[in-house]
Amino acid sequence: MRARAGRHPTSRSRSDAADFFEKFERAVWISGAVVAAIGCAAVLGWWLHLAPLKTVLPGLDALKMNTAVGLLLSAIGLWLVDNDNPSASRKMAGQVFAAGVAGLGVLTLSQDLFGIDFGIDEALIRDDTTDERDNHPGRMAPTTAFNFIMAGIALLLLRSTAAGRAGSSQVPAVVIFVVAFAALLGHVYDAVELESIAPFTRMALHTSIAFVVLAVGILCAKPRLGLMSVITSAYQGGVLARRILPVVLIVVPALGWIRLVGQRAELFSTETGLVLYTLFNVVVLTPVILLTAAVINRRHAMQEQIDAELRESEARFRSLAENMPGVIYQRVLDRGGTLRYPYVSAGVEKMCGEGVDPERIMADGTAFLNSIHPDDRGRFMNEVRRSAATGSRLELECRIVTTTGETKWVQSFSQPRSLEDGSVIWDCLLIDVTGRKNAEAKHTVLEEQLRQSQKMEAVGQLTGGLAHDFNNLLTVILGNAVTLAEELTDVRQCQMAELINAAGVRAADLTRRLLVFSRRQVLQPSMIEASELIKEMEPLLRHTLGANIAIAAKLQPGLWPINADRAQLENALLNLAINARDAMPNGGAMTIETANVSADEGYAALNPGIAPGEYVMLALTDIGSGIAADMLEKVFEPFFTTKPAGKGSGLGLSMVYGFVRQSGGLAKIYSEVGNGTTVRLYFPRHVGLQREETRDAAPESPLPMGRETILLVEDDDLVRQSTKTTLEGLGYKVIEAADAKRARQHLESSAAIDLLLTDVMMPGGRSGDQLAEEARRLRPNLAVLFMSGYPGAAIVARPEGFDGEAFIGKPYTRREMAEKVRAALDRRGAAPQRILIIDDEELLRRTVQRTLADAGYDVVDAADGEAGLEQLKHGTFDIAVVDIFMPGKEGIETIMQLRRSRPAMKIIAISGGGAPGEWNLLGVAQRLGADRALAKPFTSDQLLAVVKEVLAKRSAA
Repeated sequence: MRARAGRHPTSRSRSDAADFFEKFERAVWISGAVVAAIGCAAVLGWWLHLAPLKTVLPGLDALKMNTAVGLLLSAIGLWLVDNDNPSASRKMAGQVFAAGVAGLGVLTLSQDLFGIDFGIDEALIRDDTTDERDNHPGRMAPTTAFNFIMAGIALLLLRSTAAGRAGSSQVPAVVIFVVAFAALLGHVYDAVELESIAPFTRMALHTSIAFVVLAVGILCAKPRLGLMSVITSAYQGGVLARRILPVVLIVVPALGWIRLVGQRAELFSTETGLVLYTLFNVVVLTPVILLTAAVINRRHAMQEQIDAELRESEARFRSLAENMPGVIYQRVLDRGGTLRYPYVSAGVEKMCGEGVDPERIMADGTAFLNSIHPDDRGRFMNEVRRSAATGSRLELECRIVTTTGETKWVQSFSQPRSLEDGSVIWDCLLIDVTGRKNAEAKHTVLEEQLRQSQKMEAVGQLTGGLAHDFNNLLTVILGNAVTLAEELTDVRQCQMAELINAAGVRAADLTRRLLVFSRRQVLQPSMIEASELIKEMEPLLRHTLGANIAIAAKLQPGLWPINADRAQLENALLNLAINARDAMPNGGAMTIETANVSADEGYAALNPGIAPGEYVMLALTDIGSGIAADMLEKVFEPFFTTKPAGKGSGLGLSMVYGFVRQSGGLAKIYSEVGNGTTVRLYFPRHVGLQREETRDAAPESPLPMGRETILLVEDDDLVRQSTKTTLEGLGYKVIEAADAKRARQHLESSAAIDLLLTDVMMPGGRSGDQLAEEARRLRPNLAVLFMSGYPGAAIVARPEGFDGEAFIGKPYTRREMAEKVRAALDRRGAAPQRILIIDDEELLRRTVQRTLADAGYDVVDAADGEAGLEQLKHGTFDIAVVDIFMPGKEGIETIMQLRRSRPAMKIIAISGGGAPGEWNLLGVAQRLGADRALAKPFTSDQLLAVVKEVLAKRSAA
């Protein structure tokens, strides 16, 4: 048969093999039919007394009646052979017929050997032959009886389900063939000694032919087993056998017969006949051998080609298996429950670590099993056994431990299939999913942090709202308490008024703490050297902690400055120190650390609310009792405390948390019960030229007074009356309004109004800032001062008028009100501040110009650095807003030149560059002279907030 390219030459495809072995199945049926036909012909010959059917040719031996019956039984037994799955009845019938054939031979042969006559020779019909050679009429030849015994044994063995026993049926078949073929040649060559064993009956010609055919049929019944596996093999030996055997069995006997006939006819001598016989064999066998050799050579060449293609295919597979991001392997679970790994790709060493190589795993399957995490090993084996039992697809995630101790998550995909020996094999793919599992874990952490952040935000809104309402009430209480204390002459009544005032101050301090947590306080940030501040606070901290607690400071040299409210930072450190003291009632140690740190994208992703960048870290660590894990997430909530009842307000850490978050930083707490607690505060690094202001105590000056007219807008009657009393006590004339609608009526009237003092949050649809915008349109020279018991980021970031100078928070003291009102009136009428915008993008330049102009600034624009520097020759500016990327003279160069020529002018650098992973050009601009930096895109609110910040610092300088 011809091998096909791309297929191994020593194996056939399924379709080729089916066609090839189907021929042998047909040969079995044909052999049975021929044998049955010979037997039936003989039976008819005996019953009808037809000599040709009994003897074939005149003068030849007759085929005995019992021999004919034996041949019929043999044919039926051969037909009952089933290569696949015989039914029980068919199997039983086949065994009965095979036993009958063997029994017939045994009985007949026993008669010849032991001289016993069982009467079976003429049981069916009397033999009327008169041939003197028949010593026992009707009895078959001993060789025939022997072949029936062999045939019965062969047919019985063919029914066996064991491959070895079924294959051994071919041995008696070969014996049958040899005996019958010898008898056939005896008839052809007229060699009587080959036909029988004297003096017994000779085997008839058609009996020998029937046995030859029967032997061939038995051999073809199991072509894949025994001797036939050599002939049917796709290897070169099978090809050679299929080419040579037919020639040997047919041509050689035929040539021998021709030689014998020639010699008997005296056509040539014995010597000449031998030469002719030899010559004919050479002439006939040589082409056969040459043809066979040619076929074998052609198959060998095809085999080499296919082997090369196979090696190339295996190389491609190996390259794919070894270079793919994972491990390809085969897993076998044998019938004893042992795991083996026939193939493992090279990627296993990269995944499991050095030393866990494919050869080691293929030699010892436990090497791979031992790499599985001990906690997952049992689950892995249970899933493997379940997949083997049910035949279901196996998809499993588990952990492995590498030789370096690293734990990885892996995922396996495989589909089982059963093998002939009862074992189960999986073709598997193993991939590393550690990154995905870590991302899922990170996602879970982020969800929890987001939930916590939302909860803290909700609590912050609640506390801010409560503080707003309390501040309104406290404004009335404090205002009236101060007035009573100043006006009462009775000593006892004055003391009561002072007690009311003291209680109000304490209540105001409580609401201030709530506002700190909700991040709605008005901060006064300045540049601070944190290490220097800690050194200054060290005496206070030692006094607070007491002598039984040691303080150690680990302050990093070259610490970056931060921009924070100094008073709030001192208060935060003092609160943390008090908490540390309370956690160590029997004494201990506290460590204060500072360090420069950088938060990357990953850290920022895990900590919502903090942006990637550079930070200064302040940490306080104690060795106290610690905090339980289930309480850590609650410690920053207002009024939550781990201290015993009456030992703490629960506002200390909440104040620290709110202050740090409002400053753009992050507060983190770490604690273990019995080992102590660490609180870390992260503040953004300050980049700029301004230094922290020195604050020398100044003697208290007299209260500033005035005679101007103030329009007071406040919806709370008590607050409005209290504020009016305070202002009138300072000399001012006060016009009252309970809402924006009534205030507008006063503004549209002809009454003289110098200052609008308005609450921010008011009912009626219009807030204080909207009223202020209307008031400025109606009275451009009107001074505005805002007040609120709800001060915070939502207020101070508004585009108009909300800054530290034009705002007063409730509750307020009489001095605070006097100073704020006087400052607002004194600023009235000042010339608008000038701003120079340098940006090559016209649309952005005009947008910025319009925003600043609407806010009351005098704005001049320039399209590039050269034009901007030219504008400096025609006037002075308070601020220059400079883009980094511009044609011609770029922003960095322009900023450096502006700083040299105008040292007092403030500079704001803007840019859309400096994305994560790129050079931070805005940071460079600040180091080279810019006071602030603003990344594009930015909102109008953000721009105005930065402009007001740098102008406030310019005024302070």
